[in-house]
Amino acid sequence: MLFLFASLLMGVRAQIQLTPLVTGTSNGLSDNVKEVVENRLRSIISANGLNSGINTPFVLATKFNVVNTEIIAGPPSKFVLSLEITLAVGNGTSNQCFSSYTFEAKGVGNTEQRAMIAALKSMKTKNAAISKLVTEATDRIIQYYEENAPKIMATANSLITKKSYEEAVEILSHIPQECSHFEAAASLMTAAYQKHIDETAEQTLIQAKSIW
Repeated sequence: MLFLFASLLMGVRAQIQLTPLVTGTSNGLSDNVKEVVENRLRSIISANGLNSGINTPFVLATKFNVVNTEIIAGPPSKFVLSLEITLAVGNGTSNQCFSSYTFEAKGVGNTEQRAMIAALKSMKTKNAAISKLVTEATDRIIQYYEENAPKIMATANSLITKKSYEEAVEILSHIPQECSHFEAAASLMTAAYQKHIDETAEQTLIQAKSIW
């Protein structure tokens, strides 16, 4: 647990985090395709100045569907797929969408899945539309924390009182440095960490005295 606390505190100056989320297609989604899409989403997040996270309140989600399939006679036969892809940034907890962008991509492959992967890999990590998508969403996320950070810190204080230090630090770590409440949240994280150290040391001392 100490390592987790240290990791969260070391990353306390991280920028806004988005969790990549693949919602799939109308025909389902293979693990291979899902991995390709998640990696592309992480590249998009990084290319636009944010950090990828895991289970963060805000997500960069994508949904795509095949709108057209062509088969070019071989040998070997080739599949040409046209996909409609939608990228959206929003609050994954409340399902509130902040900004979205829809476009088409084409891919060619020896199988339908390879053609789909080729189309998905062709997604640009950064262009004017994607940059606008992320910028608009970032503004909304900062606004969210400006409005809700006091409530988050109150919840964290309650968790600290209950000695749920790890959970308190976790929710505080999502408040980004772009928010005016960041310094207060960082101070509260440090306090929670110190309380955890003091409590652990006290328990260790009691155990040691018992052994002695």
